[in-house]
Amino acid sequence: MALSGQFVDAFGEGLFDLVGAKICDIITGATGGWINLSSWSAQLRSDATNAINNAAAAQLRADAAHASVSTVSAGVSANVTGSTGSTDPNAVGPAVQLLNATIQAVGSAPQIDVFNQSGTWKAPAGLKTIDLVLVAAGGGGAQGGWGATGAAGGGGGAGGYSVFSGIPASSLPSSCAVAVGIGGSGGANALASFRDDFNRADSTNIGSNWRIDSGTVSPQIINNAVECGPMSSGNGENGRWATWNGGSLLTDNYIVQAQLVAPSNAEATDNFTGVYVAAPNSYGAGTKLVCFVGNVSTGCGIITQTNAPTSPYIANGAQTGQTVVANSNVPFTNSALIALSRVGNVFTGYINGSPIVTWTDTGNTVLSGSGNRGWGFITEGNWPIWQRQYDSPAIDWVQGRDLGVQSQPGTSGDGASFNGAAYQVTGGAGGVGGGTDSGGTTRPASGSWLNTDTAWNGAQGSGNQSAVNPAGGCGAAGVAGRTPNGQAGGNGINTPGGAAGTAGSLNGKPGTAPSGAYGPGSGGGGGYYLPTGSTGQAGAGGVGGFPGGGGGGGGATVDGQGSNGTGAAGADAQVVVTSHFT
Repeated sequence: MALSGQFVDAFGEGLFDLVGAKICDIITGATGGWINLSSWSAQLRSDATNAINNAAAAQLRADAAHASVSTVSAGVSANVTGSTGSTDPNAVGPAVQLLNATIQAVGSAPQIDVFNQSGTWKAPAGLKTIDLVLVAAGGGGAQGGWGATGAAGGGGGAGGYSVFSGIPASSLPSSCAVAVGIGGSGGANALASFRDDFNRADSTNIGSNWRIDSGTVSPQIINNAVECGPMSSGNGENGRWATWNGGSLLTDNYIVQAQLVAPSNAEATDNFTGVYVAAPNSYGAGTKLVCFVGNVSTGCGIITQTNAPTSPYIANGAQTGQTVVANSNVPFTNSALIALSRVGNVFTGYINGSPIVTWTDTGNTVLSGSGNRGWGFITEGNWPIWQRQYDSPAIDWVQGRDLGVQSQPGTSGDGASFNGAAYQVTGGAGGVGGGTDSGGTTRPASGSWLNTDTAWNGAQGSGNQSAVNPAGGCGAAGVAGRTPNGQAGGNGINTPGGAAGTAGSLNGKPGTAPSGAYGPGSGGGGGYYLPTGSTGQAGAGGVGGFPGGGGGGGGATVDGQGSNGTGAAGADAQVVVTSHFT
């Protein structure tokens, strides 16, 4: 029996719909979306446009944002130029690949090419127009500063951001260079740190990392602490000086800290324990040590020691070559944390984090430079005739480390361009030393080692979409009126900026990738400050969100006993080209 043409048509339409639905399920499985084949071409054109500028594509981008290119079926062109270290190198994902794959089936669907590193774009056959999204790289955040003037690190500027639509193919060459820049680096000083906790066997040999500067008499290790060496009955007051030689500090801004404990012998009330700086690699004419010493009864002070110490190697300020330059009636205790900092020609002694005495070497008589950055400790004891040995407080651990007092700026991010200078955006500027006050006004940093005449936050790169400004957040200064708590990063496309650091979590949070559309990620948050008396490191800034987010600035250390927070890197650039064929 013959089938009518109407039945064949109906049967064919039903079969086509069934097979088409299965194909749609297979194709859209990579993204979790749904495509109506009856309006294939028109809908794809709308989807491609929305993927750049419209939040209607949010689900596609959300599904694709963290998917790996490797999840797409073999034979599907990804059209993605790889990453150079971006925060989210696969942020294009299967949504873009799905749109590109439809070219094989339809021939007129848009094609999206995403460049996460520099390359060459080639005009496809049948091209009518292109749309461009250019996001330049973000600037790096600055390192935090030091001091009660509120010298936090400024956030890096956001990369410039531009969108160009409807560029006719007739205005373009057959191939165009695509330049995709790298994010700026965060500000940080090269710092060194050395520590000895003396957790080893009892011995009069304290180890090869120490040079004994008190003749042949050495301190000794007893019960995992270091104290005056053994003496004999009838010995008067004697001292032991030891200088670290297990590595060199890198700057003339550094601090020596020592945790005091009770000695193994009876405690001497009038013998001195201390730490010193500016020790030379070898003693000679003009060398001068600066020492912070004290006892447990009468007080403490800063003394200088010209040339090498001499027998009996005590540190009371009255021996050959010694001068008292600052003193206080505040004594040490056998549980105190003592410290001596050098910042240029200013020397400050601390007890338990509080500054007690300060001396400024106005004549610059204390030598500086790589040959004069030694540091060490002093312990003393005495043994009166017919009695026993008495010792000054012992030292549980001692540490010497560089201070990052100079607020190093971040570097600027690179730009992004398409077809040379025809379409380009510039990178965000690096942050500099400083912060912003509570009213939003930028302030210059202060102090001779900081930037003195510039605003603290880096400038945004140029672009035609300046309303979006995902700059890195400024670090916390810890000073009222000077961003005491730091700033969050600026918002990106449908994504909030990274949160600033807090007292419980010092580091700023990283920025995040855009959601629902191509464009810049958000800025990283600023790091939290290190309060007075703390000896760790202030919070680091959060890295900028890819692409184009500025890096967060580092937090300040208020009293200089800790290390400044480092600035974070800005995110790399990105260029997106959407080709239209109708």
